[in-house]
Amino acid sequence: MSIVKKSRLRDIWANFQVWIIFLVLLVVYSIISPDFFTPVNLKNIFTQNAMPIIVSMAQLLAILTGGIDLSVSAVLALSGVMAAKFIAEMSIGIPMAILLAMLVGGMCGVINGFLISKLKFAPFIATLATTTMAKGMMYIQCSGRVVYVNDPVFVSLGINEIFGIPVLAVFSFIVVFAVALVLRFTVPGRKVYALGGNAEAARLAGINVSRYTFIVYVLSGVLCGLAGALAAARIGGGSPTTGAEWEMDAIASVVVGGASLSGGVGTPLNTLLGALIIGWIRNILNLMGVAAYPQLVVKGLIIILSVFSQSIVSGAVRLPQIAALRGATAVPSNTSPTEIPKNPSDQN
Repeated sequence: MSIVKKSRLRDIWANFQVWIIFLVLLVVYSIISPDFFTPVNLKNIFTQNAMPIIVSMAQLLAILTGGIDLSVSAVLALSGVMAAKFIAEMSIGIPMAILLAMLVGGMCGVINGFLISKLKFAPFIATLATTTMAKGMMYIQCSGRVVYVNDPVFVSLGINEIFGIPVLAVFSFIVVFAVALVLRFTVPGRKVYALGGNAEAARLAGINVSRYTFIVYVLSGVLCGLAGALAAARIGGGSPTTGAEWEMDAIASVVVGGASLSGGVGTPLNTLLGALIIGWIRNILNLMGVAAYPQLVVKGLIIILSVFSQSIVSGAVRLPQIAALRGATAVPSNTSPTEIPKNPSDQN
């Protein structure tokens, strides 16, 4: 196979890898399990993955800036517990309770944004600290127990459907559409991509790097707050274990969707597909009777393979055959500069 054909294949894989994986898994799963394509199972998939999809959008925003948000699952759990307390113990209306849960998530995002944009903490350290604080606040509020909600209207959000589509799935699709709209068609969205592409170049171009980094982490917290409230509606209360390990699912979804962990590359649509792929893998493993712990191993392998694939496409890692082909055209190291043919234009 010629170098040109290999280059074209790499380009096709780079641009459409998530779609290729999506379609391949669609065919494979339908063959492995006859129950996969049943309406009941598909509704379960979209219901179960509604909150992880929203959390993946939050993670995408952070990763686009070249950072990461490890606090998404803890913020989600805290927001879910607070939403349940607002309704069950303070008799606050459902819309206001959801908004207050988003405010709780936004405040956690403010902490992340301040530590990262103002105090120049590494995103890993800042969000790890916020994770610990959010978990502490959550256990203080619920004493380690589930805060149950008996409001039938609130609980119905987790089970009702609109034209056959689960309400939770509708919420997740609205979030994906909103994030895509902002990133694609607004000036702030394009500035977010610029931050991840090259923060120093963005600063020299007049972009307030600190401000937009702060805003991104606040929005990430707000989205996690919404996901927490919806998760509470689905299980009928706020649980301290809700969203455990979802930060890994979110990172895997973003990476499988083709986003670069160094920032500046990634789209909400591809992240949505990545989240569905991760959800499908979890679903098919459940249908096959695979226990929860081996599933964590599978998720880790998926992240490794996805990052490795990106490294090959970008040229950071070269396969032996590709490296050999490229090396064959290189100028030998023992060739003196005077022996290298010059471009005629260079002689003028």
